[in-house]
Amino acid sequence: MKGQFVFEFLIAGFIFFGIILYSINYLNTNVSAFEGGFHKDEITSKAVWVSEMLTSPFSEISLTEEWPVFSLVKITEFERDYCQTREGFETLKERLNMVKRGAFAEIPLTVRIVMSSPALPGDRMECSEVSETGEIDYTTNIRRVGVLNGEYAFLDVYVGGYRQ
Repeated sequence: MKGQFVFEFLIAGFIFFGIILYSINYLNTNVSAFEGGFHKDEITSKAVWVSEMLTSPFSEISLTEEWPVFSLVKITEFERDYCQTREGFETLKERLNMVKRGAFAEIPLTVRIVMSSPALPGDRMECSEVSETGEIDYTTNIRRVGVLNGEYAFLDVYVGGYRQ
């Protein structure tokens, strides 16, 4: 009986490889969904951090004198320094560290900052990038509500990446 396959051994081998293939397929489908959720959570965290930097009176790029009171002087300086030229906006992105570290490379992110209030000239201040490589996909939005010269003011921070 040497060298003969036992029927039970063949069945056990098929069952073993079936379980292995099922497990690999199950992990492949569920891990990618988990990774996508993690990516969105990471970008949301970055948006909260940027909004905190803009509303904290202790930050160098703050728009407030003290929270929740926005300063028209600081908003005007912010718009002049970071929103009117491409170089200024790139400086803002560097200061905000707008990059996501991936497994194999750094993924560039971008930010859009919109301040709206009846107390602002033109009722709105917007600071965003115009993409030359394609559309920008803003994944998340954080809204802060404060006061500017006795009027309500809304600070919206959008963070996202570039569509391929």
